[in-house]
Amino acid sequence: GDCSSASLKRGEGSRGGCTKDCEETMVDIHRDMQVLINASAAAGPEGDTTEDKRAFWKAYTSALNRPAPSSIAIEDQVVASDPPVNVRVYRPEGPAGPCPCIIYMHGGGFMLGDLDSSDSIAWGFAEGTGAVVVSVDYRLTPENPYPAGIEDCRAVLLAVAENPDAWGIDPTRIAVAGDSAGGNFAASLALWARDHGGPALACHVM
Repeated sequence: GDCSSASLKRGEGSRGGCTKDCEETMVDIHRDMQVLINASAAAGPEGDTTEDKRAFWKAYTSALNRPAPSSIAIEDQVVASDPPVNVRVYRPEGPAGPCPCIIYMHGGGFMLGDLDSSDSIAWGFAEGTGAVVVSVDYRLTPENPYPAGIEDCRAVLLAVAENPDAWGIDPTRIAVAGDSAGGNFAASLALWARDHGGPALACHVM
């Protein structure tokens, strides 16, 4: 008769199996968190291998992603570095002229995720800020150990900062942003740029 975490999910569990003290601690799950719980449940077990975990992450993020609005132009490109880095560029409608730019790095514990898994987050940044968002498909571990991932992110930052006209961005308004592992990369880029004399960053979000 104890209250497991599962019994706290909205609409699940039975009060009959809980003590009075336990009943008093039961809370409703916030609707935003419930969306995450439902997506995780629908994705199935995470598994034990890298392949299993990536399949779970793909299913989980696919359940959460939403189509981008038609006001945002989306294009996949390749940054010519060694090795080349795939990126996805999100360009919102707006006034003509150079736009601010966000270099975005997805989460996933350095071993999960890609341009598709973070699609809604990336276009959400573009829609919410009016900035051009460049989402980085950095190399993942364990196949590509450190510093492969951060080197890819650095290559993209330099490519954008050194060729602002080609990207249609304002080089004085470049931000780096990321969540989870991507937040780590964003912080690392900010420190690297500080210690190496640029590119100058207008903002760092993690």
